[in-house]
Amino acid sequence: ALQAIGAARGYVEDADRAATHVLRDDPLHPGRKLIVQTGGGEGANLDDAVLQPGDIVVIPRQGRVYILGQVVKPGALSMPGQEALTISRAISLAGGFERFARQNEVQLIRKGGKPTIIDLRAVLAGAKDSEDSILQPGDTVFVPESRF
Repeated sequence: ALQAIGAARGYVEDADRAATHVLRDDPLHPGRKLIVQTGGGEGANLDDAVLQPGDIVVIPRQGRVYILGQVVKPGALSMPGQEALTISRAISLAGGFERFARQNEVQLIRKGGKPTIIDLRAVLAGAKDSEDSILQPGDTVFVPESRF
């Protein structure tokens, strides 16, 4: 499988290498596919997966979160595969807060729910009653502008 990935010009930047797998026709159930795990990840045993005619190598993209508002580089961020992505880390990856960011009213917008207001200033100060929320794929973090 590794040779096939190389022949296809390799992985894209936000490929979820650990979730790489091969779909193969199920000989016992025509029209169905079997999932053949390949090992995935850095230094994986992808070369151990011997491809057969008709196999499909699947390399999904990493989940994304969106950072909007008063940050240096708003936009989409790919979620790391092995470790949790917190709001503070996501804002750091987006270049940090802009000068007029309202750090105490950062909004976490999760699909199907109401926005959650997070006092990131308290989180960064280490307040014990504040929590640096872990993001899920599809979440949006909005940093509003402070008003004078």
